[in-house]
Amino acid sequence: MEEICSRLVDFPLDIQTGKDARAAQSITIFSGITEKIFRILGQLNNQGYLSQADDEKPLNLIISEFGSIVRELLEAYEKNDSVLVGDLAEYEAAPRLQELYNSIINNSRKAAAQGKK
Repeated sequence: MEEICSRLVDFPLDIQTGKDARAAQSITIFSGITEKIFRILGQLNNQGYLSQADDEKPLNLIISEFGSIVRELLEAYEKNDSVLVGDLAEYEAAPRLQELYNSIINNSRKAAAQGKK
């Protein structure tokens, strides 16, 4: 997770310095990881590992915010707006991906500690 978040932070610089292959690879990796996270989310939810404490940001809100950023990223990419793509990758997608990952891990650990298997 740290590697892809780091690559997303570096994404604008990769675009600006002509490292198109690395930039494309970063988007491919990001897409693959995002797909896997959503498949894992479904499985964890089915098994009851995503129950959440009241004092935390709701997981469905985190997922919704992440989805919005991904849609904006896709729209910017389709418009060939490399500046916006870079900004969204660095300042929005990377931190939200990390937030989503951390929330899943924390919720899963809490559920496991409560004896859900």
